[in-house]
Amino acid sequence: MTTPRRCVRSAKPSPPTTSAANRRSYGITASTLAEHHLESGRYTAAAQQAADAITIWRELEGADPYLGVDAHKNLGLARAALGRPADAVEPLHTALRIADDTGYTPGRRPLLAALARAHRDAGEPILSIGYFEEALATAEDPREPPTDATVQRTLQRELDAVLEQVTASPTRH
Repeated sequence: MTTPRRCVRSAKPSPPTTSAANRRSYGITASTLAEHHLESGRYTAAAQQAADAITIWRELEGADPYLGVDAHKNLGLARAALGRPADAVEPLHTALRIADDTGYTPGRRPLLAALARAHRDAGEPILSIGYFEEALATAEDPREPPTDATVQRTLQRELDAVLEQVTASPTRH
């Protein structure tokens, strides 16, 4: 006898929609879900949704740079939250590169701060210094509400701690 639970487990997913507009919408939804999972502390689910969004962005050949920025940023943030800062660096760099290439400025300061923290936490404090300094020099975007992680005093305190660490033990870095 087939139970409903067994039917659900063995159900085949629908074939992916071939319409680019529908795929783009799915990618945006996946990236938005990743953000919600991040906010809810479900970092593994956030990483999966962000990876799905990146897959779609690639299928669309990068046609939506905003999707590319957000999806890569979300993947980086999820990996960092999962305690994998070295794995967070590459998607965060990709998000910054796409943003720079396309002039996409919303969320630049939080992205720079995330990159600085990922490098710092991955044992690369020297690399983190430049990103902290750039984040501090970047004006807050009125479209992005400031959080404790992006306010001036927090970024300055974190930069000061990295500078102290580097100057206290320059041979380790």
